[in-house]
Amino acid sequence: MRGLSNQMPSAAKRGLYAAALRIVADLQNDGSLPRDRGTYRAGWRADPTDEGADVYNVATHGLFVEEGVRGENVKIGRAMIDALAEWAKRKGIGIVYRPVQKGGKLVAGKGRVRAIRPSLDRLREIAWAIAVSMKRRGIFNAPHGLKPLANAFKANARRYAEEEVKREILRSI
Repeated sequence: MRGLSNQMPSAAKRGLYAAALRIVADLQNDGSLPRDRGTYRAGWRADPTDEGADVYNVATHGLFVEEGVRGENVKIGRAMIDALAEWAKRKGIGIVYRPVQKGGKLVAGKGRVRAIRPSLDRLREIAWAIAVSMKRRGIFNAPHGLKPLANAFKANARRYAEEEVKREILRSI
């Protein structure tokens, strides 16, 4: 029994770390979270600690997604406009589709339209409109935030911890 009681704390810690890894996997596969370039998804980490494990996000904007940004805290500047213009370009915002002209007649139909990409000035105008909207409304459901970590813990942490700690204790017997 003495050997078994000595193994329980380490088995519980391993189980809690395994549960933390499952929560990280849930967060990385959550389709409702922002996923433009994948930096936020890839930023989730789990590290073992003396008490079990920590789950956190290393992405710079992770805190903004978790807690939200109130509109009065949004500062519109050149860097923000440039980033939003690049985002709009990646998302295809502002593209206009026009029918192709053949032989003096406009021909519309399947495969007969041309995508006209917006100019840099037009993208900056779109970015400005988005920035003004962010300034008015806030970002990420301000002032509450999306709270993905809190929601993941509320939904699954207890169940994952129980399953993984039980599995590790049974393995150590």
